[in-house]
Amino acid sequence: MLVALGILVLFDAYVSDRIKIKIVEVRGLRLLKKGDVVDVLKSLHKKWIFMLQFCNVEQRLKSRYGFLHVDVRAVWPDRVIVDVKEPHPVYILVRGRKRWIVVSNFYVYPYRKGMGLGGLPLLYFGGLKDVNSKRLPIRLMKVIDGYVNGLRRIGFKVRKVEVVGVAKVVYYTKRGLRFVSDTTKRNIWKLRYVVAIMRKRSKNPASVIDLRFGNSIVVR
Repeated sequence: MLVALGILVLFDAYVSDRIKIKIVEVRGLRLLKKGDVVDVLKSLHKKWIFMLQFCNVEQRLKSRYGFLHVDVRAVWPDRVIVDVKEPHPVYILVRGRKRWIVVSNFYVYPYRKGMGLGGLPLLYFGGLKDVNSKRLPIRLMKVIDGYVNGLRRIGFKVRKVEVVGVAKVVYYTKRGLRFVSDTTKRNIWKLRYVVAIMRKRSKNPASVIDLRFGNSIVVR
């Protein structure tokens, strides 16, 4: 009994502190900084390195930040390396004077000046109560993404998207034409007819194309 107690005392005095995690290195961050993910990583500090649960850390980082890939590995005796792959940015979310980055799986990241993302469409989300939530409504964002990509395929680059209330989305294109949709996917097929409509209206260009109404396309 005394021998076992002595071993525990020696372990705590000479060994345990040497194998506790002291350094956490994060690699692969481009949009985020280490300080942005510290709330997850701080739980690693001072734990014994051989007790590190890699799967738990990986799942927490994926769930909280939407990383596409996370790899956590221990470097004996007191260092952990975390490799991550971020989604690519697709929109700049705007509310008042504040901005955030929306990435491809619709997670929201902090925005910092000088990030060089000026070419992304601006997203004005009027019905969103909590901008600081970690992810935007997936169903609606898939609808918006479908229209933005569909318009790009027929030659209209979207510079701004405005969600108006709960049932209306307006897409402002760089060519000055506005498209209006509802918040479902059922009318996205109408985009295939837009080019033909624009040709017919070449002498009297449209300013708004409304795709919300049944099988019709309203041109104004």
